[in-house]
Amino acid sequence: MRSLPALVFLGALGALSSSYADEAAARQKVKEAFAAAGKEPQASYEAARQAVTDPNFGALETGTQHAALVLAYTAAYKAKDFDRAHEFASRASSLPEQNAQDWSYRLYSAAQQTDGRDEAFCIASSVRLWGPNAEGLTSDSIRRAFRDTALLQLADARKEMLLALYDARWRPTDESNASRLWMSLSLMLLESNEVAKAMQAVALVDDPIDLIGMHADSRYKPLLKAPYFESDPHAAARLKIKMLRGRVVAQPRSLRVLLSLTQNLLTSREDQEALDIAAQADRRIVDAPAAPPFDEVKRYHPWILNAKASALRNLGRFGEAETELRRALSLAAQNDAVSHQINLAFLLCDLNRPDEALHLLPKMDQASDYGKMQIAMVELIAASEQADAPALQQHMDYLRDHQQISPDTYERALLVAGEFDKAQELVISRLADPATRTEALVRVQIYAEKKLPPNAQTWQLAQEKLRSAPNVLKAVSLVGSVSHYAWRYD
Repeated sequence: MRSLPALVFLGALGALSSSYADEAAARQKVKEAFAAAGKEPQASYEAARQAVTDPNFGALETGTQHAALVLAYTAAYKAKDFDRAHEFASRASSLPEQNAQDWSYRLYSAAQQTDGRDEAFCIASSVRLWGPNAEGLTSDSIRRAFRDTALLQLADARKEMLLALYDARWRPTDESNASRLWMSLSLMLLESNEVAKAMQAVALVDDPIDLIGMHADSRYKPLLKAPYFESDPHAAARLKIKMLRGRVVAQPRSLRVLLSLTQNLLTSREDQEALDIAAQADRRIVDAPAAPPFDEVKRYHPWILNAKASALRNLGRFGEAETELRRALSLAAQNDAVSHQINLAFLLCDLNRPDEALHLLPKMDQASDYGKMQIAMVELIAASEQADAPALQQHMDYLRDHQQISPDTYERALLVAGEFDKAQELVISRLADPATRTEALVRVQIYAEKKLPPNAQTWQLAQEKLRSAPNVLKAVSLVGSVSHYAWRYD
């Protein structure tokens, strides 16, 4: 009979042998995953998934774990299994071998799931680890994370992200503006009694519409006199246009900068100048097909035509606007075609031609979440014009269920459908919610009226009635104010 110590030893030896066998099996699965990589996609993904979910995977060296997890999250992402891609990328980013790619895939897959908290965490971590130009930190991904952290319960995650970006002096890589981000950060800092830093952050706010929101929202009042801060919306608009004129001179081949100038002129009611600039650029492009006078003509020429159409529309020249929108659509790249189709469809609805508008619309699965809202909005307007009550209700249900994507679109839908009381309730609820208050206040300010076809004028009158409703005015008075901005279109 063996002694007790001998039995203990033999037991330990057996457990150790079993452990070695389990680890060897886990290692073999990793080898099989790498052997399958690059072959049939589903089989490759399945091999990688089995390797990294093996119970003994954690016993392997961290370097081996990391390499296998990279294989797994890239395969999962390609397979559109974003839940698994996020899980695997999160595990990879927690290992000592973490790198910027791990964090970018974690960010991408979090965005696919609208996981705003983790999107913000990924951005803050990437900025602090690798700087503001880290892999995956595109202007689009940052704007999306900002949008996905709009809820109050995510305010802490949004603040950490914005602080990381602010401290790193991040700037958008495209022609977009980060003003809205710094406006949000300045308020968060102010509300946490970090007044000095709030005044520093607010100095970066320069978009006129954001400044209108700050003047309308009482919470921002302490920041309006901050040093080095131009808080007057009209002055900021003129300053931005002046800056863009200078950039056009300094970058004569940049069609993107020229487009930005025309867009800013349009919102400031400089319709004729915007039309002249866009028309001149269009003529130069058409007259020199073999030697384009601008860079990135294929990408931006359709948007120059879109700006030209907007100017014509604002001037009441609706037939010419339709012609330019059709030209824009004919020239649009595949990834931009959906936007041009929707823009033209809206104009056709305004001109009371719903059948043409519906025929023109892209399929829902071709559009972004916001684009889907706009498609449903066109369909709702068309249903209203065709007196198709079942279709009207169907599209209203969709817009109501997705209203968080674009509350402004849902508000307009309620007005088009004649549901005025519900529109009032929506505006009042947005004013009461700190997360949506500023945008709601911007919406109720008084702007210059555009020239509109008779059909669209009806909806504009409904919007004015909503803005001046006693219940809405009372709700506004509790949190802010209404001002006139005759120099600007809504």
